[in-house]
Amino acid sequence: MPALVWLAKRPLPLAAIDGADPALEVALRAWAERRVDGLLPPRCVLDTPQLRLLLPEAEWLAPPSPDEPAPLGRLEALATAVAARPEAARRTLGELLHEDQRTVRFTGSALLQELVVRGPLAVERWRQLLLPTADDGVRVKELLQLCRLVESGPLPASTAGLSRRESPAPRPAPDGGDALPAAAPDVGDARAGSRAWRGIPRR
Repeated sequence: MPALVWLAKRPLPLAAIDGADPALEVALRAWAERRVDGLLPPRCVLDTPQLRLLLPEAEWLAPPSPDEPAPLGRLEALATAVAARPEAARRTLGELLHEDQRTVRFTGSALLQELVVRGPLAVERWRQLLLPTADDGVRVKELLQLCRLVESGPLPASTAGLSRRESPAPRPAPDGGDALPAAAPDVGDARAGSRAWRGIPRR
C-alpha cells in the first residue's frame, strides 16, 4: 500500500467556519468585507501587517497556468496521496487539489474543504480555505490559502498490527466519507500544536 492514502475530500459550506476556526473566520470576514459591488478584492488590501499578525501562516499561491500547476502550499506534502479505493479516483490528491484551484480561479468563489489522509502511523484531518483575489476585481491573480491540521491520531490498534497489504478498508461514515479514528489527546495535541495555526488559542 502507498505511504499516503487519502480517505476523504469533501467541500464544506462557508457557514461551517465558526469559533473553532478563528483564523479561517478572520480571513473570510476580511475578504468578504473588502469586496466592493461584488468584485474580488486585490491582494494589497488583504496582505497588510495587521492581517499578517493575525494569520502568520497564510500563504499566497499563484493560480495555475496552462503550462504548469500552481503550488499547493502547506498541502504540498500530501500531493502524492492516492485514493483508498483506486476505482473511485485514479488521480492523486495533488491532481485533485490542482483541479480545485482551477475551479476557484474560473468561478472567483471562495472554497472551503476538508481532507482526511492516512499515513504509515497516523490519520490526519486537514481543512483548507482558498480565497481568490484580483487586481481588476474580475480576473483572479492570486489565491490566499489558509490551511490547518484539525485532528491527528494514531491508526487503530487492529490496523497498526497488520501488514500494509492486510490493512482493512476504512468504514464509510454517515456522511458518505470515510470514518476517521478518534485522536488520542496527547498525540493529537502535540501534532496540532506543531503543525497547525500557531499563535491561535486552542479551544
